[in-house]
Amino acid sequence: MLTLGTDNEVTFKHYVNGRLVINPTSTNYFFYKVVNDMNKDKYFFYPNQSQLRKNFLETTFNEGVEVDFSHEGFHTYTLYQVASNTLTNDSTLTDADIIEKGKLFVNVGASEVSYSQYTPADTSAANVNTLNNNTTYLTI
Repeated sequence: MLTLGTDNEVTFKHYVNGRLVINPTSTNYFFYKVVNDMNKDKYFFYPNQSQLRKNFLETTFNEGVEVDFSHEGFHTYTLYQVASNTLTNDSTLTDADIIEKGKLFVNVGASEVSYSQYTPADTSAANVNTLNNNTTYLTI
């Protein structure tokens, strides 16, 4: 599973031994399709950089530039090898173009839910059930 936080440069490494076909007579491009598992929003993008290593493909993109994930949570990604850098969706791609499928977790940066502590103001008639003799506030 891949994990990314937003507003930063992200590098993914994909193990591609035996699944990648490099055609030396043409330029090879890589294309991502990412689908949000909850609301089914689809994102399509090219990484801004890709490098083929001995047994893996390293792709880099900027969240917020090449793609802007608007929802935190789990996504399903598909990485394609394509011959064109003009695709805007996956309608012309086949299973033969797929290099890898997997899960992606997007963290939009909210680390904690904000809250405020409730302290009853008084024992007036409107607030009669909120205070009783059993209430004790501790200072730590």
